[in-house]
Amino acid sequence: MKKIAVVSCLALLVLAAGCGSSSDSGGGGSSGSSSGGSGTATDANAVCGAIPKPDVQALFTSTVSGDTFNKIGANFQCKYELTDSKGTKNNDTHATLYVSDANEKQYGLLKTQFPGDTFYDLSGVGDKAYWFQAIDGLGVPAVVVHKGDASCVVQVADALENTTCTYTSTQSVSQADGEAYALKMGKLCDDLFGGT
Repeated sequence: MKKIAVVSCLALLVLAAGCGSSSDSGGGGSSGSSSGGSGTATDANAVCGAIPKPDVQALFTSTVSGDTFNKIGANFQCKYELTDSKGTKNNDTHATLYVSDANEKQYGLLKTQFPGDTFYDLSGVGDKAYWFQAIDGLGVPAVVVHKGDASCVVQVADALENTTCTYTSTQSVSQADGEAYALKMGKLCDDLFGGT
C-alpha cells in the first residue's frame, strides 16, 4: 500500500537513530531563537518540548500517552505514543524538524518521490507549506512546512477513526476537511520552529 511506503521513506532516519526519552509534559522549554531553524538549540527535549501536548492531542481522539524525542544528526524527531479506547498503542506518529534545509531538499522530497500525487498548498503555517494524502481523498493527510532555513514534516500513523480529521465514510476525506486537519498538523511545525 502506498501509504506505508511514504511512512517508511520519512521514518528511515528514525530507524537508524536509536532512542532518547523525555518527560510526558509535552510543553517544555525552548532554547535558541525563533527564527525558523537558524537558532542554536541542540537538545531534543528543548526543541520537541516546544510542542504543547494539547496541540498534539488536538489531532486525536486517541489519548497521547507518551513521547520520545530524538536528535538525529542536526535534525530532531518528536514521536508520540497514542492509546485508543481499546488500549491499543501506536508509537509512530511524529513531527520531524530538518534544521538545515535552506535548499528545500527535505521540503520538496515527497513531491519528487511521488510526482503523480496531488499536493495542496497550505497557507497559515510557516513561510510555505503543502499537504497531501498517499491516495488522494483517502486516509489521514500529511503536512510539510518550510520556514526560514528549516523544514518540518508531520505524519500521523494511526487509523483515521482515531483522529479528529472529519471523514464521510471509513476512509474518505474531502479536500476541505483534509486542509482543516493539515492546518492543525502544521501547528506542530510552527511550535517546532519556535523551539529552535
